[in-house]
Amino acid sequence: MKRLLITALAMIFVLGAFGQAQAIEFRAKGDWQLGINAVKNPTFDSDDEVDEFMGTTRVRTTFEFIANENLRGVMRINSNDRTWGADGIGREQGSFEYDRAYLDYFIPGTNIHMQVGKQGLTIPNTLGSHIFDDDIWAVNSFTPLHENVGLVLSWARANDMFEAGPNKNDEIDAFLTILPINMDGLQLQPFGIYGMKGQGAFANADVFPYVDGESRTSSHVYWGGINFTADLFDPLVLSGDFNYGRHSSNITGDTVGEETRGWIAALAAEYHTDHFTPELFLMYESGHSSSFTGKDGNTRGRVMPFISGDLHRVSSFGMSGSQLRGIGRAALDGYAGINSFGPSGKMAIGAGVRDLSLLDNVTHDMQLTYYQGTNHRDLRALGTEMDEIYFTTRDMAWEFTLDTQYQMYENLAAILELGYLAPSLSSGGDRDPDIQDDDAWKAATGLRFQF
Repeated sequence: MKRLLITALAMIFVLGAFGQAQAIEFRAKGDWQLGINAVKNPTFDSDDEVDEFMGTTRVRTTFEFIANENLRGVMRINSNDRTWGADGIGREQGSFEYDRAYLDYFIPGTNIHMQVGKQGLTIPNTLGSHIFDDDIWAVNSFTPLHENVGLVLSWARANDMFEAGPNKNDEIDAFLTILPINMDGLQLQPFGIYGMKGQGAFANADVFPYVDGESRTSSHVYWGGINFTADLFDPLVLSGDFNYGRHSSNITGDTVGEETRGWIAALAAEYHTDHFTPELFLMYESGHSSSFTGKDGNTRGRVMPFISGDLHRVSSFGMSGSQLRGIGRAALDGYAGINSFGPSGKMAIGAGVRDLSLLDNVTHDMQLTYYQGTNHRDLRALGTEMDEIYFTTRDMAWEFTLDTQYQMYENLAAILELGYLAPSLSSGGDRDPDIQDDDAWKAATGLRFQF
């Protein structure tokens, strides 16, 4: 990978030097984040002896090679999330890798816009996609059908080990269609997705949940939904989602076929002013019933399946909305069955103020959020593993965050994030006594350079 990076950088310098002679325009865009995190009780257990302080860096730089207005190549170099000191002195922590590389062009003589290669793909959403928001190999097209209506068609491949023999059908594919509709004061984005896993592919819990990772079974998943944004009553803006998904795996040999189907709904209201934006939001995910028997049973689940979600607008501590990396981000992820990157049977109600400006170039975001499980109250641990414990209607959490950004220069911001999260788990039923619910505190600061 080092050799690949050196070669890529050499090409960039050559193209930059001789761009005009080769009729290629070169552009670079970047998003560099450097921060330090301190979290008290990151595991929500004050008796745990864990490291509560870390420094992190993530560097992403996108290079565009523009031939003309109808054709360009895009490649993004990514450091991933690096922990300061993890490489020690004289040791390598790893090298930069590309996480996006695609061609962006129009089919000659048409208005069909194509993107082919590894690219970012996000399902329409309000608070962050419950289904998918990630980089993936895909063929993506956009075709305007009318002045106000378009059509998006995509094929994405999540897995292909190119195996031979009985496991040759190891592909995981998804097919997506979106119908964006833009009218005065109202934007609608209905969508549908079909995904399939070949019998030869190992299941991935993030791609096809509720399938035994060691079983070689074929699976199918379907999603449908709609996202809307309404600014008819500007400065009041309303937005929302409704998503439904169903997953099923086939029965092969001694493997039990499994199925889950569920839904999510989200609604947000913002009122824009010159000095701040108050916001209210509600998110609800369907949860399992009392008869759900877990991953090894055959009772139908009622949580919507997901691939790789990212609820970045819900909060900067409990969920994934922080601008910085590290332990101060997505604290609820994996805790008591709550997954901040996708549906797990939870609800959230939040109120806050964004972009509050009291001083020049300084803005504040503050938010109070209440979480509660939507899985049946009698559904408790089916074992001792963390991923078999469910956030039920008897479990809840409160969170308060205060995030401040000082725009030091046009491209450089200094960030301070403060957070408090107080979970409360019911001790009834078969709850694992080792699962604790001590309060957690967060303080994170850093720099973000965007160009």
